[in-house]
Amino acid sequence: MTNSIVFLGGFALSLLVYALLAKFFWWDSLKTQPPGKADALLLVPHTFRHLGLLALVPQVVGEPITKTTFAAMVAYGDAVVTLLAIASMWLWLSGSDKAKYVTWLFSILATLDLLNAIFGALTLPAFNYNIGAFWIVLTCVVPLLIVTQVMIFIRLAKG
Repeated sequence: MTNSIVFLGGFALSLLVYALLAKFFWWDSLKTQPPGKADALLLVPHTFRHLGLLALVPQVVGEPITKTTFAAMVAYGDAVVTLLAIASMWLWLSGSDKAKYVTWLFSILATLDLLNAIFGALTLPAFNYNIGAFWIVLTCVVPLLIVTQVMIFIRLAKG
């Protein structure tokens, strides 16, 4: 089996599992929470996007990939988005009237960053590099970020 099949298969299966969890479990659980707390909970996975900085650590992903534009874009994009996720989460939990605006900003930048990372991973292609444990980030964590980002957009659009 080729690297690309394992990589894309793992990504697709993770995306499917998270989508099923969202539809049949997470939405119902969020309905039981006060609105600000529910919005903050959806931001939690995005506060761990600092894991993208691992793309710059040769001992984690291997020396060759750390020198690519892909690694720099993933690392620095995720660092910025992490800070926006934390700020948004804090604003929701503190009851600030700015929470929705900062979350919109976060959501737009986070989506662009995710699209850029996915495009970069597929065109590099990342699965042909020795990326070590970062493989798990790309095939298990990124699908979670996609699903929660969609959920955030739906909640923001509903007001």
